[in-house]
Amino acid sequence: MSIKSVSQQFYENVVENSSDAKRLVSLERIKAACDALEKQPKAKAYTVADIGRYCDHQWGGPKAQSIRNAPDVLEKYVKLRAAEFAEGLTETPNAANGKKVLNLADPALAQQQYMLALAEVAQLTKEVARLKVDIGLYAPMTTDQLLAAAKNGGPAESSVEVLPAIPADALNALRSLFNPDRLRGCELSIDQNGYLINDVSGNELLTASEVSSLKSLL
Repeated sequence: MSIKSVSQQFYENVVENSSDAKRLVSLERIKAACDALEKQPKAKAYTVADIGRYCDHQWGGPKAQSIRNAPDVLEKYVKLRAAEFAEGLTETPNAANGKKVLNLADPALAQQQYMLALAEVAQLTKEVARLKVDIGLYAPMTTDQLLAAAKNGGPAESSVEVLPAIPADALNALRSLFNPDRLRGCELSIDQNGYLINDVSGNELLTASEVSSLKSLL
């Protein structure tokens, strides 16, 4: 299973949940504009203004101000796309730990990179929350359940509900969640006590027992 970018997941979520036809048309045009600018020879980092000019020239809109007037959808999508593209242009891995280094020489670019990192952390946090709910569906059979089934005089498998196998997509999501490179890229790590934490804030995302439970499914 390929891992979708933050911007692609955001785009698909808007398309799936929005009923504003005009906004969806604008978003589709903005996506096409981002695609076009990124495919140009010697492509360089772009801004909301660049996307607005391209859309205005190609389709008569949305213009830059219209994009800015929808900060939670249109502007956010452009900034996510721009941050992802700029990161690819200027990515400088730290040789010691593989972390990506903010380009502090360019404040605007550094802000874009930081925004992208926050979005990736939010995406992982949602995935963790979903897995916490799903994990209950695949809890292992306890010894007490097995003994109770045996006392009822029949084979354990005939007396106790057989739980479904974990879907392949869920297993792939778990492997992605605990991929060391992805964790480092999002400023996350599993500390010496087994907790999944945010390296920047120190906030705990998963307890050691929750980490252990999720890893046991792999």
